[in-house]
This record gives sequence, C-alpha cells and structure tokens, in this order.
Amino acid sequence: MKQRCFLRPGNPEVSEALAQLQHAMEDSVSLMNREYYAMRLVIDAKGDTDIPDTLKEIALSAKDAALSPEEKMKRATEMVLDNEYYEQKDRIRSEMKESLLVLESFTRNTEYSALNDLQNVMNIIRIINVASGSVRFFRRSKESNPTDPSWKKAPMNSG
Repeated sequence: MKQRCFLRPGNPEVSEALAQLQHAMEDSVSLMNREYYAMRLVIDAKGDTDIPDTLKEIALSAKDAALSPEEKMKRATEMVLDNEYYEQKDRIRSEMKESLLVLESFTRNTEYSALNDLQNVMNIIRIINVASGSVRFFRRSKESNPTDPSWKKAPMNSG
C-alpha cells in the first residue's frame, strides 16, 4: 500500500489551490499596504507624532504630502471606501474560497481512498481470521471424533 502525501509536489489539484492561495496572499498584502498608506495619510493630517514603526516606513507621494489635512483625510477615506478597494477584497475572498473548495475536495477524496484501503486490509484480516478459525475447528472436530477412519492417532513414544 503506498502512502499518500497531501501536499506532495506536482499534484495538480494541490498546486492549483496553493497558487490561488499565494495569489490571494499577494492581493491581501497589496490591500494591507493600501490601508497602511491611508493610515499614514490620517496620521499626517492629524499631526500625530507617535507613529507605529510599520507606518513610519511609509512615505507619502509628493502629491499627497502637499495636500491639506482635510484633503488628506478625504483621500484616506476614499482609499478604503472606493470601488477598487472593495473589488480587491472580493477578489481575495473569491480566491480563498476557490482554493479552499479544491483543498476540501482533495482532502475528502484522500480520506475516502485511505478509508477504502483500510477496509481492504480489514477484509483481508477477517478472511485470515475466518480461515484460521475454520482450521482450528476442523482439527478439534477430528480430535474429538476418534471413530472417524481418516483420523489416525500418532503413536506415543514412551522414550
């Protein structure tokens, strides 16, 4: 019986699902960077000086840096509420859903196959047990019926 590896390289189903997950992750990072940029706009608009390290690394474009505080707040709001933002979120959800469906299907098929293998092994064990029990039964049956002409007792050695 060969052992199955769920994430073995070269499995087309798994490769496709993992590629979709990777793409969803890339889109998610892109969306997160967009959100970080919007946060940086808000921090600049409010004049905050206590800036988290992650956001300190984000530089505003020259155009956005030149905006007034009100314009920066408006730009930040638009960045996280526009159609592009929600389309990107929907794409991420869709990619995640599709990849999970593929992985669930593959897992279910792997489980069914493993269960089938186990049932085959159990059937072989049952056959061996029945055969072994039958042999013991017939041996005992002959031992308890000495009048049977096919039964010959072995001579006892008195050594």
